Amino acid sequence: MVVLALLAVGCSADDGTSWGRRLGQPVALLDRLTPGETTRAVVVDLRAAREKLGVGAVDPRTGSFEDPARRHYADLYAAAFPLTGEPRQLPVLDAVDLGRVSAVASNGYLGEEAVAVLATDQPFDEVAAALVAAGYTRDGSLVREEDPARTEFAGAASVVAGGEGVIAVGRSVDIVRAAAEGTAPGIRGVVRSLVDELSAPAAAAYEYGMDCPRALAVADDVDEDRGRLVVVADSPDAERLTADDPDAASFADMRFERPSVDADRVTVAMDYSSDTGAISPLVRILELVIGDVYDCG
Repeated sequence: MVVLALLAVGCSADDGTSWGRRLGQPVALLDRLTPGETTRAVVVDLRAAREKLGVGAVDPRTGSFEDPARRHYADLYAAAFPLTGEPRQLPVLDAVDLGRVSAVASNGYLGEEAVAVLATDQPFDEVAAALVAAGYTRDGSLVREEDPARTEFAGAASVVAGGEGVIAVGRSVDIVRAAAEGTAPGIRGVVRSLVDELSAPAAAAYEYGMDCPRALAVADDVDEDRGRLVVVADSPDAERLTADDPDAASFADMRFERPSVDADRVTVAMDYSSDTGAISPLVRILELVIGDVYDCG
């Protein structure tokens, strides 16, 4: 079985410019990412999500997780910036004012290729000073953890860089610097196209590099606990969709509407109840079994 092991998501439908014009900054963050071996991306418009959930500009790690809205907010944040879900007290999470971050995008990796970009009005000097106090070394607009004994602990936050209105976090100096400076190759192709088409406060997309499926995307519309799932295949067939199968554990607690087919896409809307503890559909893409979504035969 093929598994989506981690998180998944410019000119034409392939570059996201239409959503970029409507929402501005959130989708533009994808231009700052360097894709991994296969293209993945997650982007969350935190400002829009906060407004819809009514949670305010707060740190996602604080507050009562018995509150469905706060739990939903924390899920969305962690989907795009997984470090916020870490039980460890990482210096970067204390240095960055998470409540001031208006949007976040990441390339869906947790290894050496990992990079996340946070849109914020927090001055980088403030972040850098806190990290230097925690043992990082500063080099201009970039700080890094150089002590091998602590680098492993810092993980995907061992390098942090600042750019105009953004803070980039990751492991690789080159990848993080490119994200902060806006010189990265960016997320393109079908993944960028899917994020743009979904036009949601939160979306994740993953490219497989094979015919079936070619790609998959999930959106969380946040309003009324609704989301959407899109499967891209060379010969799409709504009857092959298995996400609504009661035996499909990945989406067992969600209700699906009738799927539709358009060109190479199978799209289905879904709803879930955060009041009963169901998590955002965006999080489901973390460890998704393909057979729980689509039958490739």
